[in-house]
Amino acid sequence: MARIYGQANRVIVYFGEAADDSDMAFESIRAAADDENEKPTGPLAIRDSDEPILELLKRPWFQRIWVLQEVGLARSILIICGSAEMNGYTFCSGVSKLESLLNGYSDLKSWILPTIRLIRRSIFRPKYNSSALGDLSLGELIDMYHNHKATVRHNKVYALLRMCSDQLSSPELLPDYTISWETLFRRLVKFILHKSVSIDVWDDREAAVIKSSGHVLGHVSSIRNGINRYPAQYIEVTFNDRPLSLQYCKNYGAHWTLQASARSIRKNYIVCLLDGASNPTIMRASEDHFGIIMIAVTLRQQTHKHTSFQLSMSSTPDYSHDFLLVWQWGSMPAQHSLAPQLPQIEINSLVPDYLKTNAIKSMRSFEVALILKDTGDHVMVEAKLKKDIKKYGKLFGIDNIHILSLQGALASVYWSSNRWKMAENLLLEVITTRQDLQGRCHQDTLNSKMGLARAYIDEEVLSRPSRAENLRGFRTELLNGIRSNSRIEEKIMILVVEYLDGRMLKLLLGLGRDSVSVTEKLVKAIFRPERDDRKILILLKERGIDIVEQILSKSYSQNKRRIYLSGRKS
Repeated sequence: MARIYGQANRVIVYFGEAADDSDMAFESIRAAADDENEKPTGPLAIRDSDEPILELLKRPWFQRIWVLQEVGLARSILIICGSAEMNGYTFCSGVSKLESLLNGYSDLKSWILPTIRLIRRSIFRPKYNSSALGDLSLGELIDMYHNHKATVRHNKVYALLRMCSDQLSSPELLPDYTISWETLFRRLVKFILHKSVSIDVWDDREAAVIKSSGHVLGHVSSIRNGINRYPAQYIEVTFNDRPLSLQYCKNYGAHWTLQASARSIRKNYIVCLLDGASNPTIMRASEDHFGIIMIAVTLRQQTHKHTSFQLSMSSTPDYSHDFLLVWQWGSMPAQHSLAPQLPQIEINSLVPDYLKTNAIKSMRSFEVALILKDTGDHVMVEAKLKKDIKKYGKLFGIDNIHILSLQGALASVYWSSNRWKMAENLLLEVITTRQDLQGRCHQDTLNSKMGLARAYIDEEVLSRPSRAENLRGFRTELLNGIRSNSRIEEKIMILVVEYLDGRMLKLLLGLGRDSVSVTEKLVKAIFRPERDDRKILILLKERGIDIVEQILSKSYSQNKRRIYLSGRKS
């Protein structure tokens, strides 16, 4: 059938007999198409004259998956309802202008907007081409049309195969009605994402639970719907400061134009790149999992780079997370509030008997919170972290290692919003508890110390921008040394004494004698007359007066050593 529709001079779309004032609806749509004004950006109150339009758009034709081949491959479309008729391009233009009438009808919107995109494009299709959608991958088509209906579930995939741009050389996705829906859905997910992902699927539902590692790129900070005749989603992405995210920002910019999809994108949704996937995924965070909104976002390399690109001092290495994802077709629980709280949707409400125990559910909730930290959406992640710390702290105790991870993440939110003292106090508590619970050299303890060191450096850069370049020169080497529990070189310690305050010196000396040696040059740097007494006292407290006096005896007279060690300046 795809070849027939692609080669036909004209495809006639028949909505059925005239009913519910469908003639009036056609005239209203035609009038909207002729209107030169842009479509309204705000919501419109539905008038009595608009009801026929809604009734027309609710007709079963728009909901069927196979109609996509009718309009998706045709070069010319004529739409007929009763005795009324209209060319496809005019119909599409008019409905696009009236898009705000669909607000509040999420299912209707998911059927109409992606479909009229196909109708509008018909006039641009070449005469001798039966596969006119070469610019859309199977993942994109699934994102657009998975809410459409089919008598046999398999057809929700098979109806799109001749319309996609992918080279389907593997027979796994070719039409085969002898295999189960579970098998087909599993193959589809692995084809779109990667064969390495772990998938749970069921024969009686259109849902998959996917486990995959991946990286957070950022979050959706603003959205704008398509304008005029072009149904699309225009989003702005706020990237985090990880190298992979900044590279995406450089290549594709922060403003993305995406196809109208079955699920509308909303502000604060998360943009991630799952391991092995070719394209980013947009998802919505929930209580203990993430719901997939668009599984495959195809981006085009930007030609005019308006977004500045610079690896800032606060950039950190790429960090991989473990994602628990639910990809559900059909109706999805609504998100009514715009407040900075996550939807109270647990995975059990979508997939019964999943994550049965409180311990497992809490672990997934912890992971959601830590993933949110990387989105850059500080308001939402702070609310989530505080909630989980309070809830699970009562359940497991505040000295639980997972609670400590949440507290460390909350501290990073504090310093990212320049609440330095709150960040410092919380991190010091975490470090003290980790040292008692896990040991001074445990990797979690070292990571917390590195986080505190990074906060001290960022605070210094903000308060004294003139020192930024000096700090940039040794920042990475210092932080890597703390994290790997390696010896901090003498030259780095002298630079710390030169450019940072006593808090950093105390942190580093507290790492232990194997990590930081008190050398003659370091002691001289600390005891220089212009230094503040606090650094001298820190050195004496952390390493003892005997060691310091022994080093000073090599360079200073007994009288001068007595003056220095009394805490006064010569």
